[in-house]
Amino acid sequence: MPMDAQKALAQINQMEYDKYFNARTPKSIRHYGIAFCRKLCRVLAE
Repeated sequence: MPMDAQKALAQINQMEYDKYFNARTPKSIRHYGIAFCRKLCRVLAE
C-alpha cells in the first residue's frame, strides 16, 4: 500500500495537476498521495 500512495504522488508531479494553481496563487501547495484498502488507509505528503 505505501507504493500505491507513492505512485499517486508521482502521478501528481508527472501530470502537473498543480500547474493551474501555481500560476494563480503565491502560496505553496501540498501534494497528498492516498491509498485505500478496505479499512486501511495510507497517506503520504510532499
